[in-house]
Amino acid sequence: MKRFIIIVLTLLSGVGIYANPSQGIDGNKITGVPKSVKPVCFTDTKNFFSSIRGVDILESTANRGTFIPGAKNIHTRALKDFQTRFGDSTRASWYSVGDGFSSYFLKNGYTDRAYYNKNGRWKYTLIYFDQDRFPEDLRKIIKSSYADLNIEIVVEMQTIYGTAYMVHLGNKARICVLKMNPEGEMETISDLERR
Repeated sequence: MKRFIIIVLTLLSGVGIYANPSQGIDGNKITGVPKSVKPVCFTDTKNFFSSIRGVDILESTANRGTFIPGAKNIHTRALKDFQTRFGDSTRASWYSVGDGFSSYFLKNGYTDRAYYNKNGRWKYTLIYFDQDRFPEDLRKIIKSSYADLNIEIVVEMQTIYGTAYMVHLGNKARICVLKMNPEGEMETISDLERR
Protein backbone atom coordinates (compact mmCIF):
# COMPACT_ATOMS: atom_id res chain seq x y z
CA MET A 1 0.00 0.00 0.00
CA LYS A 2 2.82 2.37 0.88
CA ARG A 3 4.47 1.66 -2.50
CA PHE A 4 1.17 2.33 -4.28
CA ILE A 5 0.76 5.72 -2.56
CA ILE A 6 4.35 6.69 -3.41
CA ILE A 7 3.84 5.73 -7.05
CA VAL A 8 0.57 7.68 -7.29
CA LEU A 9 2.10 10.77 -5.70
CA THR A 10 5.10 10.53 -8.01
CA LEU A 11 2.87 10.23 -11.06
CA LEU A 12 0.64 13.06 -9.96
CA SER A 13 3.61 15.33 -9.48
CA GLY A 14 5.23 14.05 -12.70
CA VAL A 15 2.17 13.82 -14.90
CA GLY A 16 0.75 17.01 -13.50
CA ILE A 17 -2.19 18.60 -15.16
CA TYR A 18 -2.64 19.71 -18.72
CA ALA A 19 -4.36 22.09 -21.13
CA ASN A 20 -6.02 25.36 -19.99
CA PRO A 21 -3.19 27.75 -18.98
CA SER A 22 -5.47 30.69 -18.22
CA GLN A 23 -6.86 29.05 -15.11
CA GLY A 24 -5.17 27.71 -12.01
CA ILE A 25 -5.95 24.42 -10.34
CA ASP A 26 -8.71 26.06 -8.31
CA GLY A 27 -10.30 27.52 -11.48
CA ASN A 28 -9.25 31.11 -10.77
CA LYS A 29 -7.74 33.18 -13.58
CA ILE A 30 -3.95 33.52 -13.62
CA THR A 31 -3.00 37.10 -14.42
CA GLY A 32 0.26 38.92 -14.85
CA VAL A 33 2.17 35.72 -15.61
CA PRO A 34 3.88 35.32 -18.97
CA LYS A 35 2.37 32.52 -21.05
CA SER A 36 5.60 30.51 -20.96
CA VAL A 37 5.48 30.03 -17.18
CA LYS A 38 1.76 29.46 -16.68
CA PRO A 39 0.89 25.92 -15.61
CA VAL A 40 -0.48 23.60 -18.24
CA CYS A 41 -3.69 22.18 -16.78
CA PHE A 42 -7.20 20.84 -17.23
CA THR A 43 -9.84 23.03 -15.66
CA ASP A 44 -11.46 20.05 -13.96
CA THR A 45 -8.47 18.44 -12.26
CA LYS A 46 -10.56 16.26 -9.97
CA ASN A 47 -12.02 14.41 -12.95
CA PHE A 48 -8.70 14.26 -14.79
CA PHE A 49 -6.84 12.81 -11.82
CA SER A 50 -9.55 10.24 -11.17
CA SER A 51 -9.37 9.23 -14.83
CA ILE A 52 -5.65 8.40 -14.53
CA ARG A 53 -5.55 7.12 -10.96
CA GLY A 54 -4.69 3.61 -12.15
CA VAL A 55 -1.89 4.72 -14.48
CA ASP A 56 0.73 3.32 -12.09
CA ILE A 57 -0.69 -0.15 -12.65
CA LEU A 58 0.10 0.15 -16.34
CA GLU A 59 3.68 1.32 -15.87
CA SER A 60 5.03 -1.77 -14.12
CA THR A 61 4.81 -5.36 -15.26
CA ALA A 62 4.78 -6.40 -11.60
CA ASN A 63 1.55 -4.45 -11.07
CA ARG A 64 -0.40 -5.56 -14.13
CA GLY A 65 -2.99 -7.46 -12.11
CA THR A 66 -4.28 -10.96 -12.69
CA PHE A 67 -3.85 -12.25 -16.23
CA ILE A 68 -7.15 -13.15 -17.92
CA PRO A 69 -6.47 -15.98 -20.41
CA GLY A 70 -9.85 -15.89 -22.17
CA ALA A 71 -12.34 -13.18 -23.09
CA LYS A 72 -15.20 -14.69 -21.06
CA ASN A 73 -14.20 -12.84 -17.86
CA ILE A 74 -13.79 -9.43 -19.50
CA HIS A 75 -16.74 -7.09 -19.59
CA THR A 76 -18.40 -7.20 -23.02
CA ARG A 77 -18.53 -3.40 -23.26
CA ALA A 78 -14.73 -3.24 -22.79
CA LEU A 79 -14.14 -5.83 -25.51
CA LYS A 80 -16.40 -4.02 -27.99
CA ASP A 81 -14.82 -0.64 -27.26
CA PHE A 82 -11.32 -2.09 -27.54
CA GLN A 83 -12.15 -3.62 -30.93
CA THR A 84 -13.55 -0.27 -32.14
CA ARG A 85 -10.58 1.78 -30.90
CA PHE A 86 -7.70 -0.64 -31.47
CA GLY A 87 -8.97 -3.20 -33.98
CA ASP A 88 -5.69 -3.14 -35.89
CA SER A 89 -3.60 -3.95 -32.81
CA THR A 90 -2.03 -7.33 -32.16
CA ARG A 91 -1.17 -9.49 -29.16
CA ALA A 92 -3.72 -8.02 -26.74
CA SER A 93 -3.29 -9.32 -23.19
CA TRP A 94 -5.99 -8.57 -20.63
CA TYR A 95 -5.53 -8.19 -16.90
CA SER A 96 -8.01 -7.82 -14.08
CA VAL A 97 -7.06 -4.96 -11.76
CA GLY A 98 -8.76 -3.84 -8.57
CA ASP A 99 -11.37 -1.61 -10.16
CA GLY A 100 -11.45 -2.72 -13.77
CA PHE A 101 -9.47 -4.17 -16.66
CA SER A 102 -6.25 -3.23 -18.40
CA SER A 103 -5.08 -4.34 -21.80
CA TYR A 104 -1.53 -4.39 -23.09
CA PHE A 105 -1.36 -4.58 -26.86
CA LEU A 106 1.12 -4.17 -29.67
CA LYS A 107 0.56 -1.36 -32.18
CA ASN A 108 3.11 0.23 -34.52
CA GLY A 109 5.94 -1.62 -32.78
CA TYR A 110 5.15 -0.33 -29.28
CA THR A 111 3.26 -1.91 -26.38
CA ASP A 112 0.38 0.45 -25.68
CA ARG A 113 -2.03 0.24 -22.79
CA ALA A 114 -5.76 0.81 -22.35
CA TYR A 115 -7.71 0.89 -19.12
CA TYR A 116 -11.40 0.20 -18.54
CA ASN A 117 -13.42 0.43 -15.33
CA LYS A 118 -15.31 -2.53 -13.84
CA ASN A 119 -18.36 -1.67 -15.96
CA GLY A 120 -16.30 -1.87 -19.15
CA ARG A 121 -16.21 1.87 -19.78
CA TRP A 122 -12.99 3.23 -21.29
CA LYS A 123 -11.02 5.49 -18.92
CA TYR A 124 -7.68 6.19 -20.59
CA THR A 125 -5.05 4.96 -23.02
CA LEU A 126 -1.27 5.34 -23.06
CA ILE A 127 0.12 5.33 -26.60
CA TYR A 128 3.87 5.17 -27.15
CA PHE A 129 5.58 6.37 -30.33
CA ASP A 130 8.72 8.04 -31.66
CA GLN A 131 9.13 11.55 -33.00
CA ASP A 132 8.01 10.60 -36.52
CA ARG A 133 4.40 10.19 -35.33
CA PHE A 134 4.54 13.25 -33.06
CA PRO A 135 2.72 16.26 -34.62
CA GLU A 136 5.21 18.38 -36.55
CA ASP A 137 4.04 21.70 -35.07
CA LEU A 138 4.62 20.39 -31.54
CA ARG A 139 7.99 18.96 -32.56
CA LYS A 140 9.06 22.40 -33.83
CA ILE A 141 8.06 24.03 -30.54
CA ILE A 142 10.20 21.55 -28.60
CA LYS A 143 13.16 21.87 -30.98
CA SER A 144 13.07 25.67 -30.67
CA SER A 145 13.64 25.37 -26.91
CA TYR A 146 15.66 22.15 -26.76
CA ALA A 147 17.68 22.13 -30.00
CA ASP A 148 20.52 20.12 -28.44
CA LEU A 149 18.23 17.26 -27.34
CA ASN A 150 16.66 14.48 -29.40
CA ILE A 151 13.08 13.31 -28.93
CA GLU A 152 13.53 9.72 -27.77
CA ILE A 153 9.95 8.67 -27.07
CA VAL A 154 6.54 10.26 -26.71
CA VAL A 155 3.72 8.99 -24.52
CA GLU A 156 0.30 10.21 -25.58
CA MET A 157 -2.21 10.08 -22.74
CA GLN A 158 -5.78 9.99 -23.98
CA THR A 159 -8.44 10.37 -21.29
CA ILE A 160 -12.13 11.15 -21.33
CA TYR A 161 -11.11 14.74 -20.51
CA GLY A 162 -8.53 15.32 -23.23
CA THR A 163 -5.13 14.45 -24.62
CA ALA A 164 -1.70 15.27 -23.25
CA TYR A 165 1.86 14.23 -24.08
CA MET A 166 4.88 13.23 -22.02
CA VAL A 167 7.94 13.85 -24.20
CA HIS A 168 11.23 12.19 -23.27
CA LEU A 169 14.29 14.03 -24.66
CA GLY A 170 17.95 13.24 -24.35
CA ASN A 171 21.53 13.33 -25.57
CA LYS A 172 24.81 11.95 -24.21
CA ALA A 173 24.93 14.47 -21.37
CA ARG A 174 21.31 15.19 -20.47
CA ILE A 175 17.81 13.70 -20.04
CA CYS A 176 14.69 15.86 -20.02
CA VAL A 177 10.99 15.03 -19.65
CA LEU A 178 8.31 17.52 -20.71
CA LYS A 179 4.57 17.52 -20.43
CA MET A 180 2.75 19.16 -23.31
CA ASN A 181 -0.79 19.76 -24.41
CA PRO A 182 -2.04 19.67 -28.04
CA GLU A 183 -1.93 23.49 -28.18
CA GLY A 184 1.86 23.43 -27.72
CA GLU A 185 2.10 24.66 -24.15
CA MET A 186 4.78 22.75 -22.29
CA GLU A 187 6.28 22.41 -18.87
CA THR A 188 9.54 20.74 -17.82
CA ILE A 189 8.98 17.80 -15.48
CA SER A 190 12.61 16.84 -15.04
CA ASP A 191 15.94 17.95 -16.47
CA LEU A 192 18.84 15.74 -15.38
CA GLU A 193 22.50 15.30 -16.24
CA ARG A 194 23.70 11.84 -17.29
CA ARG A 195 26.72 10.51 -15.47
